[in-house]
Amino acid sequence: MMHYTFQELQWAIGGSIHGITEGSVHGVATDSRTISQPRGILFFALNGPNHNGHDFIVSLYKRGVRRFVIAEIRPEYHDLPDATFFFVENTLTALQQLAAYHRMRFGVPIVAITGSNGKTIVKEWLTQLLADHLHVSYSPRSFNSQVGVPLSVLGLSQQADLGVYEAGISQPGEMEHLANIIHPTLGVFTNLGYAHQENFPSLAEKGREKLGLFKMARQLIICADHPVTSRLATEFARQQNVELITWSRQGRPASIQFTLSEPDGDSCRFTMLHKGLSHEGVLPFGDSASIEDAFHALVAAITLGQEPQRCIASLARLTPIAMRLERRRGANGLPLINDSYSCDIEALQIALDFFHQQAEGQRKTLILSDILQTGRPVDELYQEVSDLLERYGIDQLIGVGPSITSQRHRFPGAQFYPSTDILIAQLKRDTLRNSAVLLKGGRSFGFERVCHLLEKRTHRTVLEISMKALEHNLTRCRASLNRGVKLLALVKAYAYGNGHKELGQFLEYHKVDYLGVAIADEGVALRRANIKLPIIVLNPEPGAFEQMVEQRLEPEIFSTHSLELFHETLERMGVDRFPIHIKLDTGMHRVGFTPENIDTLLAVLTRLSRIRVASVFTHLAAADDPQEDEFTLGQINLFSILYARIADALCYRPIRHVLNSAGIERFPQAQYDMVRLGIGLHGVSVSPEGQLEPVATLRSYVQQVKHLQPGDTVGYGRHGKITEPTTIATLPIGYADGLTRRLGRGVGAVQIAGQLCPTIGNICMDTCMVVVTGLDVQPGDEAVIFGANPTISQMAEWAGTIPYEILATVSPRVPRVYFSE
Repeated sequence: MMHYTFQELQWAIGGSIHGITEGSVHGVATDSRTISQPRGILFFALNGPNHNGHDFIVSLYKRGVRRFVIAEIRPEYHDLPDATFFFVENTLTALQQLAAYHRMRFGVPIVAITGSNGKTIVKEWLTQLLADHLHVSYSPRSFNSQVGVPLSVLGLSQQADLGVYEAGISQPGEMEHLANIIHPTLGVFTNLGYAHQENFPSLAEKGREKLGLFKMARQLIICADHPVTSRLATEFARQQNVELITWSRQGRPASIQFTLSEPDGDSCRFTMLHKGLSHEGVLPFGDSASIEDAFHALVAAITLGQEPQRCIASLARLTPIAMRLERRRGANGLPLINDSYSCDIEALQIALDFFHQQAEGQRKTLILSDILQTGRPVDELYQEVSDLLERYGIDQLIGVGPSITSQRHRFPGAQFYPSTDILIAQLKRDTLRNSAVLLKGGRSFGFERVCHLLEKRTHRTVLEISMKALEHNLTRCRASLNRGVKLLALVKAYAYGNGHKELGQFLEYHKVDYLGVAIADEGVALRRANIKLPIIVLNPEPGAFEQMVEQRLEPEIFSTHSLELFHETLERMGVDRFPIHIKLDTGMHRVGFTPENIDTLLAVLTRLSRIRVASVFTHLAAADDPQEDEFTLGQINLFSILYARIADALCYRPIRHVLNSAGIERFPQAQYDMVRLGIGLHGVSVSPEGQLEPVATLRSYVQQVKHLQPGDTVGYGRHGKITEPTTIATLPIGYADGLTRRLGRGVGAVQIAGQLCPTIGNICMDTCMVVVTGLDVQPGDEAVIFGANPTISQMAEWAGTIPYEILATVSPRVPRVYFSE
């Protein structure tokens, strides 16, 4: 655990101290949601694209936080007695300076890993190779950013024999900051690709920027099989006097040579020639990317002084890395968080942070395995675990394994089982009936079986929602907006099928200005989820007006009839100045006030005293179609004219908004006061330069494989006719799950074994069939219905529809799984 006095902190980060000037800190935080035990925590008020940490200081003070690093002094801070403020020019710089200061207190070897791909895998596998013999401090998950790296390095403790940290960049100039923090002794450059290339003038320039991480290293490892990487690294090593350690599996000149046999199913054999000695081993996979990542990890372990043959033996036990926390729904309907990814004290705290957010207000149960290979005394280790469980408000612990069982005296009221098998055999699920559950176990404990036992699983077809992609898309949208432009996020129709409550909570945390729903019931569900943001109901029914007022749901008003009815509701309830949103029809001709209705609208508005017009807006009919730009510009111009008349009559200026997702990309001149983000939040863009990421992935699996002969037919109506020997796979997903029948008979395709496999025959209610001829496909293999490939847009094109329909029609019977990278 880190511990610094205020004087040490000021020495490390500079600036000035205000308020209480004597004291100490034992931890840092940058996310207000993750602070459950505030005593001794130092909060850095970072200013990012979606948040300003200074906005959370007063609420954190009320929760017990007393130590803050700030770059803004706000009047309300003067009313916070016994608080300490470290005032600095830039809070992110201060965090990085503290991490650099912390790093230099330790003389242990430090490994830094960068590259366009494979950083996290190499880091995790290197840690696995070393964990039997050394206590390794390493980056949690993919903590490789300007914030993630300092937070990782601040976890370096006296117990560590070495540190392993990854670093990623997206902009020129960023790597210098990370190099000063990590200050590595050994570097690993995995590879060089085109991710984030838009911010660099050339691939070589990006490569040189990444190599800057190793300017203080003594040794650098690269794969000699990549010519550009090899050339750049050789030049860099010569200039910086760094020893270059190379390896090759293609026979190129290198320090270490690998020879591979042909893959045998899910494994392959190899021979390593190192310092004149030959070593043989087995890898538990056969794909090229995994082989390269494993060899990087092996060479790094050997360079760190580990015995080669022992490392090679450990390679055979490498396990795939599931780099995400998954939020599923338990059989009791409450959150089930599956994190059977790694089990060390740092990963446990990250999982508890996530659990604390997802299960707020609910009873919380942690199922925890032994924490192995830490190099720490068992008593000390599990006392820290006990402190963490108290800090995060865990109501019930279920321990699995002999080590944690031996420490049962530290966990009063807990249940213990010597193994996962016995847990599964003896666990009474009634004990978890009213509890959210976090599964946190080392890979060897096989907690995925416990997840299967506890999960509400009626259908193996699932819709996965990436919270990281959501955040990326939200940030991309915000980056395109003019200063001060507000953001309304649409979560109607179950957030386009992706879960309105979950996305509503996410959007509220990320401080969007409004949420938009279609009907009052959707808004009520958000209020019941404790979402307090202003919510606009875009298709309100008069029968729900009273409920809307009670729940502070703001109606779209599109006719004088609905305006009069809503005002009557306000009078009956005795409510004044309730916000409404006026919809203008500028050419969509769906609902809204037309130019001919404006005089009547103004006459009614000026005599109704209980309403306040919060916004005036219109809907663009064809913002995504360049051939209709003249019409769209005409709509925007007409809106401006009509808005001016309304604002003049009201004697105040309501919010103006016109642009939907396509409009945000194509008509930035019409951002006005607010924009509406809908399908763009989910990764659908009208432009290939939109740089949005797919949020939803619909997955199923192969249920059965059949080999058919000419003359056979497939499916209802015998429309799938076989004219040559054909292999088909049946998937348990059909039109009742949202896979439209229009994609049958070869119109659509799904991805299996990395290939797009066309449908054959009609799509059934619960199943569909696809052609897998020539592929090694077995029952249980995964099938991607849509995601990265094929995309939602591609499916929509095949089906002759729009991406909205593809997303919104995924059936409620398909479980949603939310995960955070």
